[in-house]
Amino acid sequence: MKKNRLLISTMMVFAVILSALSAMAAPYLQVNGGNGEYATFHYYIDESEGQADIVNIEFWPNEGNVETVELWSNLNKRDFATLYPPDASTVVAGDPNNYYCAYTMNNDNGRYWINMPIEKCGAYRVSVRYKVYGDPNWHWYTGRDTAVVVSDTAARDMIIYEVQANAVDATGNDYNSRSTFDSMHDGYRFNLDYVKALGVNTIWLMPFHPIGSKVDGNYGDVGSPYSIKNMWKVGEHLGSDWNRDDAMHDFQQFVAEAESKGVSIMFDTIFNHTAKDAEIERDPENPYQLAANPGDQIRNVKPNWYSKYTGNGSCFWNDDKGGSPPYEYWAPADNAWQVGPAPADRHDFGKWCDTIDLFWGNYSALGNPQNEDDGMWGASDEVKKLTAYFTYFFQYWLEQTGWAIDGFRCDFAQGLPPAAWEYMINKAKSQKPELVFMAESLDGGAVSRRAGRHFDIINDNWVWDVLEAGNTTPGLRSIIDQRRTDYGYAGLMRGLINHDQSAPADKWYTCSRYAVGCAVDGAPQMFMGQELGYVDGWGFSKFRFEFNRYTPDIRNYYNMEALWNNPAPDKDALWARYAEINHGRMRAFGPRLANQYYLDQVNAYGTHNKIFSVMKYSDFGWDAADQEVVLCFVNLEPGVGHAGTFHIGVPAVYLSPDKHYNVKNLASSNPDAYLWPEARSGSDLAQNGVYIQFPGSVYQEGSVAQFLKLEAVGGGQELWVGNTGNWPWSGELDPGEQLWIDAETWPVRNGQSAVVKYSVNGGAWQSVDAGWFYNDNNSHWHVPIGPFAANDEIEYYIEAHEGSTVKYDTNGGANFKMTVNNGGFPVQWIGGTYNWPWNTINPTDDVWVNIETYPVGAATQATLIYSLDDGASWNSKSMSLAGQNGNNDWWNVNLGTFSSGAHIRYAIFVEDGIGGVHWDSAGGADFHAYVN
Repeated sequence: MKKNRLLISTMMVFAVILSALSAMAAPYLQVNGGNGEYATFHYYIDESEGQADIVNIEFWPNEGNVETVELWSNLNKRDFATLYPPDASTVVAGDPNNYYCAYTMNNDNGRYWINMPIEKCGAYRVSVRYKVYGDPNWHWYTGRDTAVVVSDTAARDMIIYEVQANAVDATGNDYNSRSTFDSMHDGYRFNLDYVKALGVNTIWLMPFHPIGSKVDGNYGDVGSPYSIKNMWKVGEHLGSDWNRDDAMHDFQQFVAEAESKGVSIMFDTIFNHTAKDAEIERDPENPYQLAANPGDQIRNVKPNWYSKYTGNGSCFWNDDKGGSPPYEYWAPADNAWQVGPAPADRHDFGKWCDTIDLFWGNYSALGNPQNEDDGMWGASDEVKKLTAYFTYFFQYWLEQTGWAIDGFRCDFAQGLPPAAWEYMINKAKSQKPELVFMAESLDGGAVSRRAGRHFDIINDNWVWDVLEAGNTTPGLRSIIDQRRTDYGYAGLMRGLINHDQSAPADKWYTCSRYAVGCAVDGAPQMFMGQELGYVDGWGFSKFRFEFNRYTPDIRNYYNMEALWNNPAPDKDALWARYAEINHGRMRAFGPRLANQYYLDQVNAYGTHNKIFSVMKYSDFGWDAADQEVVLCFVNLEPGVGHAGTFHIGVPAVYLSPDKHYNVKNLASSNPDAYLWPEARSGSDLAQNGVYIQFPGSVYQEGSVAQFLKLEAVGGGQELWVGNTGNWPWSGELDPGEQLWIDAETWPVRNGQSAVVKYSVNGGAWQSVDAGWFYNDNNSHWHVPIGPFAANDEIEYYIEAHEGSTVKYDTNGGANFKMTVNNGGFPVQWIGGTYNWPWNTINPTDDVWVNIETYPVGAATQATLIYSLDDGASWNSKSMSLAGQNGNNDWWNVNLGTFSSGAHIRYAIFVEDGIGGVHWDSAGGADFHAYVN
């Protein structure tokens, strides 16, 4: 779906999930300045707009005689995802055609480093391998690898509303009065316009597939939607005449209209288990085509896709403790009668008796959910077929909806190996990079840490902590900060009510804590009817009592007529406050960013217990005139007129003493109006703070949340553009190659853009918008143009825009110029240099020197220079092309024999077909060989 893109600066956020105590004597991996051991770094880019970022990787082998160090990663390689990767020892640096690739790292006196671009959304891992002289085998970084999650900005910007399709607009408690996908967009009560008016941009649909037979625990008129009979179809009960085809058509129409109105659709997926009578539908050997008999049960066609159960057929609920047989979850079933209830490996909360457990092979967390290791996955060929079958699910639903589906909420995601999720997510994002994946990982702790290493959003146990300890500002800060410690800056779903969690008894408590979730990064989430006054035990026609709480009876036909017709006098006020909060969050990107600084009161009054207060900003330490700053305040007791004066002269934001500022309340009906009669100086604000007062009546606007955007009145510094350059550099651009143009603007602030104007061979001028790349002191812009033909002459300059202001970089009026080479191509890598014999050289031995270059055919000549007097004088000798070693050219030369005690110091340079010269001199130290 084409997104309406905000003019934003995409911020890279990262965090070290675990701070491992690692002695520097051991190999040490550092990513973005932090310990990389089991760390997760989360980036947000708009891939469709060409946005990109950079990850910095450093490595200390802390070992002598290191020959070469290589980054080992699948960064940006999601499109190559495979369940059958090659042996790592066969993958050479510079070969781009693998899921995991090797990249030679730069040597800086034993510190090896590389900056890698972040260009494609996906779930990635980072590790390092290296070789030492005299050992042909790779040595590997011994710590757990680093995870890099690259999400589309859509994941950062979601406001989610959970819906059960057959209930949200139902008028009664039976089939004839149920709601359907057709009725959900017919203009009556709940519809897409209603959702948009509420400020919601994403609908989370509970499972809508055909439901399994009513056996064991699957009771009710409809049965549990989480007991899925056919995940490739839409349930009969959601069609016009108990017909799957009609239901599919209605669903497709609903999704199409949602897309046209700018509402994203996310729906539940369940890959840990199926209904007992689940239908195969797709060919298990090739899911791209229908099965021979689509209605056959999976348990009969592929019993070994389920875990082994040797019980008597009964389903043990809360009596299932201790992990004893008959649940042999570590092995596949041998036949259809050995399949058992899910989750087979969990013995702490019983079983879902209307489902059977799928077997995903053996992995570290199987049977031990708090295991911190996520690297092992023992996947047989049959498990890989199961993985491919479920992987096609995402492509299938994209195809069924014209690529309009926007995300998947993965129920009980912890019940699958992390490596399986990583593969499936990358395959899906190769189809549509904007897809958002949310993991249910309610255990928290290690379970959610694992999910954060590949999912865009974590659905953890936020709700329970907020309900237990979220009564005051310090309590809420502690909950937020603890998750930063546990999961880094992974996206979190922040909501208090869902299909498994009852509503609080106080609807205004729910509203205010929801507002706190909207004031920080993550994905705010509402449940249907929350904005109409749903409270514990009231609002729906039927409830079920499970896990010691009342929640809507999702297994039966039920309705929310009491909510639609709610006569409470504050119903409309509640709805209006939710709409203010949602719209306020989306009117600026500040509340959605992870950068934040808690605000306390002036004059040492400390934290205000009943006003949650946080400053959101885009660039630490920059003037509020040159970045986006939003001051977010939430009244934790709506209906009580709390007030306070908050100190904003904090290190996160600079307030220029000679500038003047004012604020706009984004969470209001007039978000463009300045609130202060006169702008205030930066020195005044820093010294005296900002006074906030909440009305004492929930009927008044701003009584729950105030999101104040701080702006400099009269603007900031004048726009500048410069530091323009291109890659490849002059003389290195080959026919058919993209020419990347880079430029910078200053100061860093919202609303800027950059355009490359270029001409080829003196022809008409063309224009291409540059994509925002990243921010440091300047905003960096980055865009490819081309490709071009041999000998083409390209001329270009840069335009920078901010409102009506236009600035140019024309290279002093001469413009920038490039000429395409005449057909040669450059050497991209040189290395693997060694001499033979490599250890003991005798006076009778011929001394051979070897080197490799990549790609094949790029190098036209290789020359060895050597000295026998430690560099006082040098000799040279041409090397011969001896053949190929994998994807590299292999060059060698015989220097002959040398007398006893000789010290041979040498280096090598190669030339390529476009005039480039490339050296390997052991990082400037030269290579050395000694004769006995």
